Amino acid sequence: MRLLGDNCITNHTVENRYELSKCREEYTRYLKIQLYQNRRKRLTLSKIMNVPEQWIEGNEPIANAYCVLFSEYVYSREAVKQL
Repeated sequence: MRLLGDNCITNHTVENRYELSKCREEYTRYLKIQLYQNRRKRLTLSKIMNVPEQWIEGNEPIANAYCVLFSEYVYSREAVKQL
């Protein structure tokens, strides 16, 4: 891209500006895709710690452990509200 920019400065033609614009567009698209992929990777759960402080890994075990933790949280709050 730097060569295209230098070429556009030294030889200022419509074709050179078009090539530089296309290169910048492709590079911006590439960066956006990389950002999206990194964000998705960061937001996925790879492991979770349950109550006896043991790490649980895998999609299915994490989902089951989360359901248990969530139900315990909901029922504990309902018990406090009823008092």
